[in-house]
Amino acid sequence: AELPIVTLLAVVLFCRLALYTHETYLHKYIAAMEFTPERMEREETYPRVECDIDDLTALDPRPLILQPNQTALDATENVLLHGASLFPQTLSTKTSSNLRSYILKRSRSLSPSEKVDVIMNDYRTSFTLSATEDPSVATALMEIANNQRLSQTLENLMGPDPTLMEF
Repeated sequence: AELPIVTLLAVVLFCRLALYTHETYLHKYIAAMEFTPERMEREETYPRVECDIDDLTALDPRPLILQPNQTALDATENVLLHGASLFPQTLSTKTSSNLRSYILKRSRSLSPSEKVDVIMNDYRTSFTLSATEDPSVATALMEIANNQRLSQTLENLMGPDPTLMEF
């Protein structure tokens, strides 16, 4: 006769503890994950867009690759059409080779805390680079910053003096 009362008391205590945990610890995190209209007014994020076959602008990567004779305006129009463009020879061959060698070397020696989570990361690793950690990184950043076609395209898309966060 006492077992049902003890079981009921245990269930009530468990529910109370779960509610306390939710209200004290989880509620603020859950609220932070909700993208409300109020947050949309003051925050920017990547839009969630569902795409299907009708949204494809190219079935071949070649239209995304900019040709040497294409201007920044051409590049801007290409990005607006396809959502991305490839700017060949942004880095010199020597810089590309040096940066690739450094990145391969560095990626082999990463500690778990240096790795950055990426979506579908079964075969990918991401990590941050500092402009001061290797000369190849600084050289690559300078070549990217000094590429007039890329800089002008970014300004056409985002306005004057845009900030590049990743490459």
